[in-house]
Amino acid sequence: MGRTLARIGCLVAVILGVASCSSPDRSPPRSVPAAATADPTASLTGLPFSQFVDQAFLLIVARSPQSVTFYGLADRLGTRNDKLNDYSQTYRARTANLVRNVASQTGSYDRSLLARDEEITYDAWVNYLHEAEFGAFSAEPLAVALYLDETCTDLRLTLSVFHPFRTAEDVEDYLARLASVDAQLDQLLGILDLAVSEGECPARQIVIAPVSELEALRTPDIGSHIFYRTLANNLHRVPSMTPASRKEYLKRARAIVVKEVIPAADRFCDRLIALSGSAPEWGWGGDDDYNHAVGRWLGLAFSSDEVHRMALAEADLRKAELLKAAETLSLSMAKGIDATMNDVVQQSTWFMGDKEIAGRYAELIDELRAATAGAFRRVPEDPVGVAVSNDNVTCYVASSIDGSRHAQLLSPYTGQVPSCLMRMLASHEVYPGHHLQRVVARDASLPLVRRIGRVLGFTEGWASYAERLAREAGAYREDPGGLLGELWGELELAVAAVVDTGMNGLGWSAERAAAYVARTLEQSEEDATDTVAHLAATPGGMIPYFVGQMKFLELRSRARAKLGTRFNLPEFHDVVLREGVIPLSTLEQVVDDYIARAAADSPEARREP
Repeated sequence: MGRTLARIGCLVAVILGVASCSSPDRSPPRSVPAAATADPTASLTGLPFSQFVDQAFLLIVARSPQSVTFYGLADRLGTRNDKLNDYSQTYRARTANLVRNVASQTGSYDRSLLARDEEITYDAWVNYLHEAEFGAFSAEPLAVALYLDETCTDLRLTLSVFHPFRTAEDVEDYLARLASVDAQLDQLLGILDLAVSEGECPARQIVIAPVSELEALRTPDIGSHIFYRTLANNLHRVPSMTPASRKEYLKRARAIVVKEVIPAADRFCDRLIALSGSAPEWGWGGDDDYNHAVGRWLGLAFSSDEVHRMALAEADLRKAELLKAAETLSLSMAKGIDATMNDVVQQSTWFMGDKEIAGRYAELIDELRAATAGAFRRVPEDPVGVAVSNDNVTCYVASSIDGSRHAQLLSPYTGQVPSCLMRMLASHEVYPGHHLQRVVARDASLPLVRRIGRVLGFTEGWASYAERLAREAGAYREDPGGLLGELWGELELAVAAVVDTGMNGLGWSAERAAAYVARTLEQSEEDATDTVAHLAATPGGMIPYFVGQMKFLELRSRARAKLGTRFNLPEFHDVVLREGVIPLSTLEQVVDDYIARAAADSPEARREP
């Protein structure tokens, strides 16, 4: 039922990989000899560090046309939004070489000689480079194959959500991209086959996961096909669009979808289904690989054993809290937690249709903004639109740099949403979650890698912390169903962390994982098995949400304990957000520095001899 295991509310923005973060290693990736082509990084030589980072970031992002569209950087880079990412071996090798050359130049800057703010940028930048080296443009086939699910999601969202529709040129660009879908899917299939031929087949659930992501690309009903429908729903945005032009554009789109997109999606999915039968059960090949990958996403040294123990304890605490809340509300859990919560969902008010859903979310955003305003020095005035997505996803989409896209909360096009989940989703995605964090970073005039980069442990950790903060601020006083939904989501998140670390770090069998889920969530054996299968598809996927949330809570508790009456919650939130998107290890140092300064400035400290 809950948000966590359904992976609802995930902000998708693939930047040469899944995330721009890494372990706390502050050494740039190892450099290799440059290819015998013109070096685009030559223009970076001798730049001041902050300027170097911004220019290098743009060079790397420019290698991902889909990221250029997401960020709204096409005009700044002098390009069009007419291409999809190129995953050919040659292109990936050149991109990897670019990243290594940039890393080599980064090594020429002595971190110890930088100003404190530049040291923070240095750490964020090196983390970004480590992940860029291993991400979706890696020269290693297995590295790309491991991210097939995320890569397919990025393809779908680029064409269904992120592509702009302002001019006739944008429409032509969309059709050009549509005609490139088959080439990208064939490239990805070739990479997967190469990994398999080298004896490095990803786990079964990783292989099969993209099939559901691409289901919307396979429908023979062209009118409901996600890409055709996206174009049809956006042509009215183009000024002076005549009926004849609209008809011609849709005719061309229909032909591309029928002749190219659907056959390519069928080939891709059929191959994955066939391959899944011989793929290993799950995992990334070993505990070291798993710990290293998740550590990059967190920007923090990661131990599966340590996080597993923490998640086990948290799951017990969160289960007890949910049961206590149910008792306070006179809600019997005699049927079991899972069955009872499913009843809560079914008995909730269901908002139906585009206008009703959007209207309710708009109300909730205003309520959450008001309820949590006291926890911040400044609450951004930036408006957030609410719209029904062309895709079946609930997500926050940040405003683009070029202003072509305003910040929006997108709701699935399924046409109905239960009220008991809406407040939690709005708190995660908008206030005080992703939207507030992104706007604060934007207004802080930070380098691009800290304004719009992604460290999943930070961004999703903050958004998950924001769910808890909204509850603490009293946002659920008049919403008992929503309160139960939020507590249920927190329990699911801890359970996901237990299962993920158990399966991928500690050697748990599928049966052991399912038994734990069934016992803790009080699910049926069949539902618990489905939950485990879902988590196995994205090893480490929910860890940044859980570990990031726990890190923000830990740092808040540390500051409160050390500062006592001097602790100020709005000030604390300003400290953790104003530095932008940074690795969790860097965030911890930022907070420790703040505690030391605040303690030294306290009346007690000033009275000391």
